[in-house]
Amino acid sequence: MTNAAPLFEPMTVRGMTIANRIVMAPMTRSFSPNGVPTDEVRDYYQRRAEADVGLIISEGTTIQRDAASFDPRIPNFHEDDALQGWRKVIDSVHSAQGRMGPQIWHVGMARRQGTGPVPEAASDSPSGLTHKGKAITDAPTDEDVADMVAAYAKAAKEATTPKLRRKEDKKDEDEKQREPSSLGVLRFNREETLFTRIYTLQFIK
Repeated sequence: MTNAAPLFEPMTVRGMTIANRIVMAPMTRSFSPNGVPTDEVRDYYQRRAEADVGLIISEGTTIQRDAASFDPRIPNFHEDDALQGWRKVIDSVHSAQGRMGPQIWHVGMARRQGTGPVPEAASDSPSGLTHKGKAITDAPTDEDVADMVAAYAKAAKEATTPKLRRKEDKKDEDEKQREPSSLGVLRFNREETLFTRIYTLQFIK
């Protein structure tokens, strides 16, 4: 018989400890009118934390790119009112001793033109072609690609702002800022190189 006991044991990865090895995968829900998480969304995630899910990964939450979403009820991770909604979600999850991080998202060619919160926007694609080679839209320019990368970085950075972090984590970061400046520069360069991984892990805490 398979021993399931390890599933319920704490685990530490890169300095982050979760209560068990049960992880809730992202699941699109479309319950956020105009991209803003509601109290219903807050309560949904709080219930999962209260049920002892070790780590929650949010539903897809989109970057600041007009074609990032195909549904205006999918939450975003860049507008102020949406970030305030996520703040309520995170506070509720933390109050239940839970851990949570965002699935930062762009739906790519899954979006049909004429859909989403900005229906007039052209869809983004790595090539402008479908998997069968049919041209749907223009291939992205270097500027388009740079903007997409920057939008992901901006969303990842939002996860570490005081608005979306626990008071304990903010205190720890304030203490780190008092370290010698050479260490501060090293940490900054490391974050710039690996921003997505580092920012997401800080948010999960």
